[in-house]
Amino acid sequence: MLKDRAVQTIGHPEAPSTLGTSLERRRLEHRARRLRLVIAALGERRAACASAGRVPHALRQAIRDFSAELSSVEAALESRRPARGRHR
Repeated sequence: MLKDRAVQTIGHPEAPSTLGTSLERRRLEHRARRLRLVIAALGERRAACASAGRVPHALRQAIRDFSAELSSVEAALESRRPARGRHR
């Protein structure tokens, strides 16, 4: 008898993808793309401020905060990646 895929353990590395895990992955990928765009825009602003002579502390802090959040999102994505080299 076959098991329902949706009932299998979500966190198990060999479990097939479920709708919930697929949606979570897409949400994280979308968030990572948005964070990269924000960091790039803030980087451009930082460069403009630097050429004018002073980069505001709040701008530097925002870049650090968004970069930390991106690292967290990328770590979450990596932890949800299927195990490589495992065959069923």
